[in-house]
Amino acid sequence: MKSAAVARWFADRSHFSHVRTRHRSPHTNGVIERWFEALKYERLYRHDIADGIGLADHAADFIDEYNRIRPHESLDWARPLDAHQQTPDTQTETPET
Repeated sequence: MKSAAVARWFADRSHFSHVRTRHRSPHTNGVIERWFEALKYERLYRHDIADGIGLADHAADFIDEYNRIRPHESLDWARPLDAHQQTPDTQTETPET
């Protein structure tokens, strides 16, 4: 963002920091594109949605299901909410020599 108005907006809010990511960063693009693909194919394309309110309701339901109900392979089949609330394991394993 190069706008002077945006710069002033961040300057007025010292608790925010503006972080730039690399243009077309493959990692961040891939993550969000996969999430939107899951939203579309698992929820939106399966229903006839009449208006924006219905769309917002379906999206909210999917977000709840995605974070609280649906297990994720990348989290060893744990649910994101459970993984987030779990106490971190501070015990480190010593490597075999």
